[in-house]
Order: sequence, then C-alpha cells, then structure tokens
Amino acid sequence: MLKARLLDRGVNVGVDAPVEREVSGIGNGPIAAFLNAISNFGVDASIMDYAEHTMSVGTDAMAACTWNARSARPMTRRSCGASASIRRLPLAP
Repeated sequence: MLKARLLDRGVNVGVDAPVEREVSGIGNGPIAAFLNAISNFGVDASIMDYAEHTMSVGTDAMAACTWNARSARPMTRRSCGASASIRRLPLAP
C-alpha cells in the first residue's frame, strides 16, 4: 500500500490554485501502487521504460533511476530521481 500527497495543478496550470490531495494505491511495488493511486483520478498511465544505476558503493550507497511513462493522451513523460532507499527511489524527486 502506497500513501502519498500529490500537488494537483488542475486543468488550467498556472491559472487554478494547486490543491494538495492525499492518494493511496496498491501494487507489487511503488510504481505500480502510484499508477493505481492516480487511476482513481481518471489518469490511465503505463511505464514504458525503467532503469536503475548505482552512484556510489557501501551501506549508504545512492542510486539513480529514470523512467518513461505514457498516458492515455498521446503524451510521454520522463522522470528521474536519486535516493539511498530502493523503495523510495522510483518516486524520488
């Protein structure tokens, strides 16, 4: 189960005031749970590509990941993040 807070910028980005929303979803990992959570808002998206890379070694090692997602609209988004937590890495800013 993933519980997160999202900043919903609405349809009119830059016009409507952003609203913070709490979402929760289930899945076999953090990305699947996130996609399940946003599907409750009518967003149908899928991951097209995902890769992780180590940035250092040791018990406090950092890793980076990149992923591409496609939504029902003909739009592809790319994201990347870095974290010491494997569980949080895919959703790291």
